Amino acid sequence: MNDYDVGKIMQEIEIELIKSMRRNLGRHMKWEKEEGFKWEQWQAKKIREIRKFRNQNKAIMKSYDRKLGIATRIDLLKQYLEGGRKVDKQVSKVIEKGYSLVKRTPNNDFFQGDSEKLKRLINAIDNDLKQAMNAAFRQMDDVYRKTIFKTEVFLGSGATTLDKAIDMATKDFLAKGINCITYAGGRQVNIASYAQMAVRTANKRVFLMGEGERRKEWGLSLVLVSQYMQSSETCLPWQGRVYIDDVYSGGSPEDGDYPLLSQAIEGGLFHPNCRHTMSTFFPEVNEEPELMRKSEIGDQYEKAQRQAEINRNIQKYRRLKEGSLDQENIKKYDAKLKEWQSKLN
Repeated sequence: MNDYDVGKIMQEIEIELIKSMRRNLGRHMKWEKEEGFKWEQWQAKKIREIRKFRNQNKAIMKSYDRKLGIATRIDLLKQYLEGGRKVDKQVSKVIEKGYSLVKRTPNNDFFQGDSEKLKRLINAIDNDLKQAMNAAFRQMDDVYRKTIFKTEVFLGSGATTLDKAIDMATKDFLAKGINCITYAGGRQVNIASYAQMAVRTANKRVFLMGEGERRKEWGLSLVLVSQYMQSSETCLPWQGRVYIDDVYSGGSPEDGDYPLLSQAIEGGLFHPNCRHTMSTFFPEVNEEPELMRKSEIGDQYEKAQRQAEINRNIQKYRRLKEGSLDQENIKKYDAKLKEWQSKLN
């Protein structure tokens, strides 16, 4: 399961939790018609139903939790092994061309995937996802409580119906989504964006780790960082260049007249949203590529950013549509959703 799949699953969890909140807050239609609406009774009833709301949310999360955890673990192991296989394929090709390796003693123990570093990384991402799910659960509980009391304010300030008042109380939350992850600087991040970033970063790390461990066994440490036209400004100075991999492959400054990979990483290469990769570099066989022009890279990066903006707005209006009770609001958000969907390439 790649980062895109995890992001989609988290988006579905977010929508299911929002639907759960809408169902619980909206259970007043029949009661209102039969008994006549009384605000104090509705408010007290919704507060009493918090436990029911929690149990429903626990059931939603449980239905995804095991599937997500197992699939993520399997994919991380696959990424690690694939990194090693990639190095073996590159080595085989240059050997066929007559390239002679100083050290050539790899063994198949690598492919048992029994690395302690790998296990620690897999456990770390598994724990990160569980903590994110727990944070989402707590935020939904908090939003539900606040909505009950905010609704009273909006009813008192002129909202014509209870549905409209509830929609006014939940609008800000639905627009942002479940922003339950807070970084050290105070910035809050949506759960789906965080999970996708966390899994993408973990996949990248285990792949690079697998490549690096296998290079160590072959006695190789030179790497070429990929370059592509959607590169961010952060990675731009570092892409398309050869480095001594002193981070994953055990290289040292004595391995050649090249900069250290650790310097590039300190400068921002392989940041959480980075999509660059590496390949083993053989000086006697490979040539360093011509660096891409900054102008053409900038255009492609802006296109990628625009696409990301479209996707964010699609999810925003999907949340607003699925979480609203008033029919006019639902129609309005459905129209906005279709408008943004039409902008997809």
